[in-house]
Amino acid sequence: MFALRGLAQVENWYAIGYGTQSKFLGPNVGHFRESIPGLGRRVMQPLSRLPLGDQVWFLFHSQYRPETLIAESLFNVVLGGALIAELWFDGHVEITPDGALAPSRKSPLADQSDSETLAGRPPHGSPTAFEQHAWKELNRRPALYPVRDWINFWATHGPDQVRTRMEQRGLLERVRRNTYMPVDPHVAAGPTVTQRYLIENGYHQFQQGDDVRQYYETAVNAGFMLATNLDLEISRDSTVPVDEFRARLQFMVTNLQTEMQFVLGEVGRTLSVQGRRPSRR
Repeated sequence: MFALRGLAQVENWYAIGYGTQSKFLGPNVGHFRESIPGLGRRVMQPLSRLPLGDQVWFLFHSQYRPETLIAESLFNVVLGGALIAELWFDGHVEITPDGALAPSRKSPLADQSDSETLAGRPPHGSPTAFEQHAWKELNRRPALYPVRDWINFWATHGPDQVRTRMEQRGLLERVRRNTYMPVDPHVAAGPTVTQRYLIENGYHQFQQGDDVRQYYETAVNAGFMLATNLDLEISRDSTVPVDEFRARLQFMVTNLQTEMQFVLGEVGRTLSVQGRRPSRR
């Protein structure tokens, strides 16, 4: 499938690091096979992928001005959910049946030499500064805290963590205190362009040869856009009508893992508690 679509996709994927091939198979993929065929086949795998929190940062910020596309307080809630999803995809946390966030015994940070790769999660390299910080925060609490509490925690502390790592990677530059601009607007536009392109070209329906990790991350981003009405902004210049664009985003969310659907639901409820719905500028 990629051989047929690859040349058209590479330019759009470049900004978020897609472009090499590798095997991608975890031991617990059985219940995903029915709705998303092709797991375990030779698929597109990124050489250097932007973390999900960084993707969400670019998705919800102007590529030319130091401002968010929705109210900053609401963006911070979305970012809080994105960081939890990021930690989950990388195997550092688990979501318990009662909706709490727990450190994963299979995390590379848990000092387990037999750590396994979980479904939809690639082998992990050296822990990043954010992962080490998050792991400390998770383990210094005497009891498990609900996901919603962690969303609020990362809504407060996450922006500094993400800004710092993006600045260190040369993605953002500080223009004044706590205000940052993208270094390259084309890179900043990457997640938005990719999201629009994949929706327009049928990526909401997983095909053999597609990158399963990218599918899930795109689906999580779809959920964030739906929760904040950002899809209205992104679909403005799309070749797909607005209603169909939203329907495709919703379709992707229904294919997400149960844990990620739960995180999206908690993000939506946290936004609602603030007493206002996000809107476009």
